[in-house]
Amino acid sequence: MSKPSWNEKTGSSLMNALRKFFSKYPLVYYTGLTITSLAIVALFLFVLWPFVLGQAVRLALAEPDMRDVQVARVTFNPLTAQLRVRELRIDTPRQEVLRAGLIAVDLDFLALRHRRIHIEAATLQDIWVQAVEQGVSGATEIAGFALTQSDGDAAEASAPGKWRFGVDRLDIQNSAVIYAQPDRETPLRIAHLELQNLTQWDSEQSAQLRLSLEVSDGEFAAQGNFDAFSQAPNATFNLQLAGIRLSPLLQFAVPRESARIDGALDADLKLVFEARDASAPRLNAQGTLALTGLEGEIVMTPAPQFKIATIGWEGDAA
Repeated sequence: MSKPSWNEKTGSSLMNALRKFFSKYPLVYYTGLTITSLAIVALFLFVLWPFVLGQAVRLALAEPDMRDVQVARVTFNPLTAQLRVRELRIDTPRQEVLRAGLIAVDLDFLALRHRRIHIEAATLQDIWVQAVEQGVSGATEIAGFALTQSDGDAAEASAPGKWRFGVDRLDIQNSAVIYAQPDRETPLRIAHLELQNLTQWDSEQSAQLRLSLEVSDGEFAAQGNFDAFSQAPNATFNLQLAGIRLSPLLQFAVPRESARIDGALDADLKLVFEARDASAPRLNAQGTLALTGLEGEIVMTPAPQFKIATIGWEGDAA
């Protein structure tokens, strides 16, 4: 038998010494074991878990040879059900379709037992998204994803035993939507949007909406509440419009080759919508509305033109 080397004897002596030490002080052993286990868990949660989540997000959003998905960091806390996605970007072979500075979602795991997808809070910051309407098919793509809806979707959403959706608070800040058709587009900047208490399982709960937009060289603000899932839906909103130009909006409804209409729209309105009787819904409008610098031209021979300095309305209409 060969004589043990110096390293083998040293290792054996060290192991014996450690066994004697931990036998004499078992608390130290279990404390060290606990710290080591926590270190391994922390390594997974803070180093490996974000990497795994990031790869999962890329695979979920990307299609082979179709989308390039980049994401800086993804974190998910399984104890608090908090998801954070930072610096997300999606590109198609044609163009960039989505940028997101921050997507933060707080979920209610317990609601899943009742077949409910309950978002306690969601925050979207610095979002840029492109919505494209295809000219031939008429289908709309948002961030490169085609919107499809079957005829039975609405019936399935209201059927018993189906999943329900609800959000306690949605907050969108400093974001923009670019709506485009093959030959035209218009930007819609969302300075701030706040939505509260929109839940399918509580039809008596009114949702609240606050919205501030920049569109068509003007500003649009809305504040009010609505019953989205009630048997007799109703809504009350205060609207303010300032300097909204008509031509960028009407280009989607009136082809450029047939007519040109321009002007500025200002309004301060209170709208009340009631549908207690499904056959006779009622809309009441109070406030003021004004069109200034209205002018247009119909493309034909001869080409009729019109110019109107101001059109105004003030009152109560139902």
